[in-house]
Amino acid sequence: PMFTQLVYEWRVDGELIEHDGSSYTPVEADLEKMITVTVRADGYEEQMLSVYCSKLPVLYIDTDDGTNVESKDEYKSAYYVLQGAGEGPYETVTGGAWVKGRGNYSWTLPKTPYKLKLDDEADLLGMGENKHWVLIPNMPDPSLMRNTLSCWISEQMGLVSMKTKWVALVVNGSCMGNYQLCQQIRPGADRVPAADWEELSGQVAEAVYSEGSVPGEKEELKRQVEDVVRAYGMEPVKVELQFSENAEGIRGISGADLQISGGEEDFEKKASDIKNELLEVYHISAGHINISIQE
Repeated sequence: PMFTQLVYEWRVDGELIEHDGSSYTPVEADLEKMITVTVRADGYEEQMLSVYCSKLPVLYIDTDDGTNVESKDEYKSAYYVLQGAGEGPYETVTGGAWVKGRGNYSWTLPKTPYKLKLDDEADLLGMGENKHWVLIPNMPDPSLMRNTLSCWISEQMGLVSMKTKWVALVVNGSCMGNYQLCQQIRPGADRVPAADWEELSGQVAEAVYSEGSVPGEKEELKRQVEDVVRAYGMEPVKVELQFSENAEGIRGISGADLQISGGEEDFEKKASDIKNELLEVYHISAGHINISIQE
């Protein structure tokens, strides 16, 4: 029907409030709470919208499969919305992304850190355009200020420092609390001025290889992977790469077997770092990258 009556139900942190209008103006008591409206009409499926009310920018991450992030090795595809990204409190930046866990000791805590890799570069909260961002929970620091102050002091001293902003993080509809959205420490024009080994390998990894491609391209890819290994202070003894073909007939790298030497003392850590870098570039499962040390 053209004039179907709509019924609005409003909740704040799951608690029903006495308000049935089509709009609601938050009050101070609603800060740091989830405001949800459910709209019903006879003959139609009910619709629901939730917005986290905060003085901070709010970063929403929804994984495509609706499940939580439980791995540091494998990315989950996701969609993100950064609320409060501009002049207005509800101005947004949106896009596709990949998200996974990160950290060592911090990954074992109840409030875990995340790595966020955007599909397209974006300037988040004035920190410069990039694809690579990290979310730090600062759980061991009750003040939530230690990392931010360290970055600020470094900047004042003229040292290399990462830009950072506090946000409220919401993952799959659940508020995770206060997080520090940071530039990831990595080579880049507006980040760390160093050789970008991941970019070096990524230039080839993101390229496509057809059946009729020049054989030298695969040899170049092999050399790029060898350079990544050398960047971690080890020497590649053997590099064997596997390729697969997608539905469009485009070939790309799908796995790697690496044998290396020269890193016996801290082999496990360096091998893990190399594997994580290749995982990040190629989006392949951990089981398809094998790294061993020369006997």
